[in-house]
Amino acid sequence: MNRNWVVNTNNSLNTKTFPAGQVMAWARDIATGEPIYILELDATRTGGDCACECPSCDLALVAVNAAKEKYRKRPHFRHPNGAEKSECMFLSARLAALHLLREQGVLMLPGRRIYGRVAGLSGFEHEAWVEMLPERVHVRDFDFHDKVAAILTLDDGRQLRIQLTGTGAISTSLDSDGLPIPTVILDLHDLTIASMSPDELRSRLTLVPENLCWVNHWKDPELKAQAQEDARRLAAELLDIAPEDESLLAGVDAKFRHETLLHFEVKRILAESKEIQVSALIAVVTNHVDGGTPMTEIWSRSSELIQIFDVQLEQRFGRVIPDVVAHVSDPYGAIMIEVTVTNQITDERLVRIREQNIPTIEINLSQSGGRISRADLKALVIHGINTKRWLHHPEIAIQEQILEAKVDAKITELMQGKAERIRVMAMPLQAVATEYLNAVHAFVKSYSDKGEFESINDAIDHRRKSVLSVSGNLAIHGYPGASDPLLIRAQRGIIPRLLSIHCGHSITNPQASILDVMNEIRCDNFTENYKNLTIYLIAENAYRTTNLADRPDWFTKWVNDIKQSIGAGEGFYLRDGKYDKLLALLFPEISPGLANGYGSVVRKNKPAVSKVRHTAPKSTYSHEVEFDAVLKDSRWLKVGDEFGKWFEIWSDRYGLNYELGPIAAFLQKNGFENAIAELHAWNAYVKQVRVSGRKLPSRSFTGPGYDHSSWKRPAVDTPKENQYALLKGRNGPR
Repeated sequence: MNRNWVVNTNNSLNTKTFPAGQVMAWARDIATGEPIYILELDATRTGGDCACECPSCDLALVAVNAAKEKYRKRPHFRHPNGAEKSECMFLSARLAALHLLREQGVLMLPGRRIYGRVAGLSGFEHEAWVEMLPERVHVRDFDFHDKVAAILTLDDGRQLRIQLTGTGAISTSLDSDGLPIPTVILDLHDLTIASMSPDELRSRLTLVPENLCWVNHWKDPELKAQAQEDARRLAAELLDIAPEDESLLAGVDAKFRHETLLHFEVKRILAESKEIQVSALIAVVTNHVDGGTPMTEIWSRSSELIQIFDVQLEQRFGRVIPDVVAHVSDPYGAIMIEVTVTNQITDERLVRIREQNIPTIEINLSQSGGRISRADLKALVIHGINTKRWLHHPEIAIQEQILEAKVDAKITELMQGKAERIRVMAMPLQAVATEYLNAVHAFVKSYSDKGEFESINDAIDHRRKSVLSVSGNLAIHGYPGASDPLLIRAQRGIIPRLLSIHCGHSITNPQASILDVMNEIRCDNFTENYKNLTIYLIAENAYRTTNLADRPDWFTKWVNDIKQSIGAGEGFYLRDGKYDKLLALLFPEISPGLANGYGSVVRKNKPAVSKVRHTAPKSTYSHEVEFDAVLKDSRWLKVGDEFGKWFEIWSDRYGLNYELGPIAAFLQKNGFENAIAELHAWNAYVKQVRVSGRKLPSRSFTGPGYDHSSWKRPAVDTPKENQYALLKGRNGPR
């Protein structure tokens, strides 16, 4: 393993310990003064006649086992008995190292770094350094100067002192002129060197720059001067050294000199650039409604680059002397700039600034500690944003007044809205619904009758607003969406058409009959119209005043086509049901038909599968309907027989609360052509029993018109009430 020569700048004495088994193999030849290795002695120089001395204590040494080919204890030098040997092993190791250095004749001198330091105006010490690169030199002459050092003469005539240390202080040698000889030190603590042969030294030790350390150098004065100049330039670049023009800081207290210098530099930068990026302006006003809910308004103006001119330093404005003042072309005429380094803006100073009512911006350099280069300061002063803030701007106060008015208006509107909500909630729901229908009726008529308004457009605009207003009343009562254009528009509007059906003629043309209205609906090819046809058919059935047989063939065929499409599970005529709740309120007569869900997406017929989930009304849970079991039960049915009994069984079995539409549709699709009509007759019976206050029988029923063993339809003579009579032969419900 190669051993490194370790540089140590610690000059204190170390406790000496001698590793077991180590011997001193190097000594100094008394005759020549040169280092000599124990095995270099011949047979004439053995024992006490070796003519060698210790390089440390100068005592004559005994060469033990010198010049012997065979020995039990390795050859070495030994001190006389009783001699002090405290440093001898260490100095012997150094002697061996110097011998190797002279033999090699080449030395790699380490680099040299010299530091320079300058104290700035801020008190911060600026540091710089210069460095000489490592240098490879050839040794021309070698002179052992003392026990631990040698003087080397290089090829170029320069002299170099190399001192080996392990213990003891580093000494200094002077040349003929009385100047210190350039010196490098080499720290040796490895005592095994004292036992190594020359070959071992060559193979295991190498003198490299990392092992050496300069004490002094030929160019130290030049390097020191250059380092000091670099440190001064660094302080000047960071604006932390007195300027050449000493008058700038004349009379300024020492603790303010650095900050004052920064102010001069900021002024110079602004005077040259004639522009500055200012921060965004923001005004925020928040008030609370009844001391609770906050109401906030915000105004802002983005950051902008403004043009400035006539930049002045510390010009008095009333009771304020800002750091920098510049003139601008906006209505305020000037802008004050405060540069903060250590002293922050106090509340008292802020009050004085606001008294002047002049835009004032702060540039805060405290985060940099005041140490910032000229280039960075220029970028920060002109274009920086993060270190700037408005201390005062008159525009903010103006905008805050405007925002106050807006917040107050919002609060007033909110309070009025609350009062209006209380008023509307006190109105009967049906009265709100009637008010809405009247408003829609008037709005639709305004397209042909301007009434008291100057023009039809004025009438339309005014009455549309009335509709929107009363729509809000419905929303307060829990019926949103009444202002949907699809509901209220004059052409194709759902509510105008329902009003016409309810009245028995068109509300815009009294000469047009109910059949004319239905024919217009039938001929309307608007996609949304197809989705809402079931609404009109339910209304026509609810408000019909004539016999079904009086309807023309086109009407009957149209109705049958719609029912067949729905019964087949097609979605062409299925509505989404989003208006059903509102329409049931506005037109109570169609509420049962809408509640049944027929013709809506929610009740869409599905193909027969082993299990289909049936969505029950909100008052019940969702249940699995075993349609395979229903089909097996229907084997015992004959068309027209015992439907009521099985409707009751299925309702009870699956918890359907008599919502049996999907089952009836399923049966009709599987061959029971009148299943849906039978269900309507059953529903009429259930309704009749409930109106009378009686309870429905369980498993069997003996109500009017029914027989336990066979299905008998209710004997009701009034055409409008005899639902089965109306539905018979129509293959499905209305």
